Amino acid sequence: MKCPAAVDQPSTRTYQGLPDIDYPFHDKIIVVTNCGRTCLGHKKINFSTVFAGQAVGIKEVHDDIWLVSLGFTRGSLGSLQ
Repeated sequence: MKCPAAVDQPSTRTYQGLPDIDYPFHDKIIVVTNCGRTCLGHKKINFSTVFAGQAVGIKEVHDDIWLVSLGFTRGSLGSLQ
């Protein structure tokens, strides 16, 4: 019945960060801004501040319809028009 701080030990490994995410099957890689927005041509697209700083892969699947993927997800996030 000890509190977690009494038994917790710091890790012996140093955090190296995540590797760069590669999108080999996508047309473009865009980065989401700190305010959660990105631009595609003249369009301003709001994502979320949750994705701030993340590189997102987009692929045009039809005329002006884009499939959006984030590297560590198994599927796509959705599509943009």
